[in-house]
Amino acid sequence: MEIENFTGQKPVIMEQDIYATIYLSNVVNDIMQETAAEIEAEGSGKYKYEMQINRGIAIGIIKEELFHLIMEQNFEKRQEIMTAIIEEIKKNLLPVRKGRNYGRSCGKLASKYSNTRKRLY
Repeated sequence: MEIENFTGQKPVIMEQDIYATIYLSNVVNDIMQETAAEIEAEGSGKYKYEMQINRGIAIGIIKEELFHLIMEQNFEKRQEIMTAIIEEIKKNLLPVRKGRNYGRSCGKLASKYSNTRKRLY
């Protein structure tokens, strides 16, 4: 989640980024665990390989809908938003293929964590 990638340089802004990232991380983990439990309950015979949730896509989906989810006053609408988030995450699964091992290639590392760009969300 690139917690070391800050949007500003003042200590208050950096602290705010850290707390926001930690909060988002906790929300993402909770929703991903709930989604993984639903996927497991649906049955594993549906796929050839064991499936896992695409974490990057899940973070993006939750980041986009989290504000709407928090600000919604109506409980039923909040439930609908949450169900829509889980269904969207379920569409983005990745197969876990055991025994694969590929070496990493080192790329260009300059400006990987610039202040103007945050990946995933």
